[in-house]
Amino acid sequence: MFGGKTQTHKYEYDVDNKNTVYIDALNRRIEHTYDENANKIKTKMPNGSILESVYDTADRVVGEKRNGKDSFTFERDQNGQVTKVKDHVNGVERMKTYDKADRVTSATDSRGGKIDWTYHDKANSKTEKLKEQTVTQDGYTNKVSYDYNTLDQNIRVTDGSQTYRFDYDD
Repeated sequence: MFGGKTQTHKYEYDVDNKNTVYIDALNRRIEHTYDENANKIKTKMPNGSILESVYDTADRVVGEKRNGKDSFTFERDQNGQVTKVKDHVNGVERMKTYDKADRVTSATDSRGGKIDWTYHDKANSKTEKLKEQTVTQDGYTNKVSYDYNTLDQNIRVTDGSQTYRFDYDD
């Protein structure tokens, strides 16, 4: 109970235990439809809007539609990582690059924003944890650096001119 009132939410499931219907406390109904591979392909919202997901042959999302119109499309590399997202509603593209370990190394968008990540590599450290993150947007740049001890515990974060240190009990 919240504030002395009871709120009831209802759920319906198919034979594979996938949520097919959700009804909230205000009796708004959301319906989900799945394909033969158990991928959610369609959601009908209370206002009648239809959200659809499009999948490739490996059951990975490659597109999303709203009321039959493309809203997002996704491109992937040979490892299945998303390399490009096209936002058709807002006219923005976002791209990502990855290293050989499938770690994201950069993210950019068509508005000029960029984030770069570098990692401690095994040759110089016992960890492959994040080393630096650099954010650039409209002439602004911020770099955050991370240092770890031999137990792979974060011991220092440097954010611009600020340094934060962490100590651990043995």
